[in-house]
Amino acid sequence: ARVASSADRSTTMEFYPTPGVASSSSFAGATLVIAVASHGNVGQLACDLLVQRLRARRVGSLDHPSLLPCVGGDAFGRERGDGGALAMSAEVYEVGGGGTSGPRRTILVQQRAEVRAGSQRAFASAVAAWASASAFHETVVLASAPSTAAGHGKGATAQIGATVVRHVLASAVAAAVDGAKEEEEGDEGRREGRFEDARFQAAGAVALERSTLTRDRRAASSLPPWSLLRAFHDDAAGKGNGKTSCVAVLALCSEGDN
Repeated sequence: ARVASSADRSTTMEFYPTPGVASSSSFAGATLVIAVASHGNVGQLACDLLVQRLRARRVGSLDHPSLLPCVGGDAFGRERGDGGALAMSAEVYEVGGGGTSGPRRTILVQQRAEVRAGSQRAFASAVAAWASASAFHETVVLASAPSTAAGHGKGATAQIGATVVRHVLASAVAAAVDGAKEEEEGDEGRREGRFEDARFQAAGAVALERSTLTRDRRAASSLPPWSLLRAFHDDAAGKGNGKTSCVAVLALCSEGDN
């Protein structure tokens, strides 16, 4: 069976549940953690570790016309002998809950395939629409960016050759793209404070340096994870909820040192 988030198959994100899972509407109230294909694939590696460490159970897969086909053996299959079941382009796993909704329940989405060239914006919008229709409590995006990205600006440090974890809210990305004028150096800290999440600060993932946030509208629409964060912000704003609960955890790393 399949459950689509809209009637238009050309743009919709489709959820294919495993037996025993009614639809993605059963995810209401849960936290969504989604890994996206980005520099160094750190987000995807982190999601694999979460699935393995937390012994998450597979509850379905996602499909979108822009998501390139991908199939292989499920490395986490524990019930079908060597090789497990088949793994698709975007797998969905559940941690906790046992089928019951609640804020402590977590849904993991592992994106294993790339998005077709020129379709990042449509794909990001479809992901945001699916998450909204599924009524998730909040969304955490796992991704990565080049270590050179934070090489400028107040508080930035040399990242080359090391992996440093940062966090950024979807609202910060939207503000960076839409923010028309540069701020004075003395005002930067006050503005950054509006874009921090105390939970991630306490865990050691400080707020991403503002110099890293792109002000290029085209890049923000086409490059992950920025395109996905912008899509979540716009989806929430369109529904009258301008303070969307979406945050990305980013690893700033060098390719090959992930």
